[in-house]
Amino acid sequence: MRRLILVACLLLLVSQTYAAVTVGQFIDRLATTRDVTSLKFDRNLVLTEGLMVTISTAIGINVTTQTPDKAVTEKQADTYFSAFNYQLRAKPGTPIPPPNPPPPGRGRGRHHRSPSDPDDAEED
Repeated sequence: MRRLILVACLLLLVSQTYAAVTVGQFIDRLATTRDVTSLKFDRNLVLTEGLMVTISTAIGINVTTQTPDKAVTEKQADTYFSAFNYQLRAKPGTPIPPPNPPPPGRGRGRHHRSPSDPDDAEED
C-alpha cells in the first residue's frame, strides 16, 4: 500500500512538472505585472513556444525559439517568469541593466604596478 501511494505521489509530481500550460494560464500570470487586455488569443489553446514568443513580443520582451510547435510545460513557464522577472516588472521601455555590473572602483582606472614587477625594474 505504501508503495502504491509513493508511486501515485511521484506520478502526480511528474505530471505537474511536465503538464502543458494553456494560453489562458500564461496570460493570467502575465496580468499580475503587465496590461494584457489587448492580447486576443484563444485561452484554451495549449501554449506552444511559438505562441509564447508571439505573446512576449506583444508585451515588449524579445525572445526566440527553435522549437515553436513544442508545448510549454509548467516548469518551463516558471523558468520564463524567473528569467524575465525584471523585464516583466519594469515599465515598458525601461532600459535593462547589465546582469552583473562591475564592482565600483574597478576596471576603469590606471593600473598600478607593484614595485616588484619585473617590467618596472631598472635595466643595467
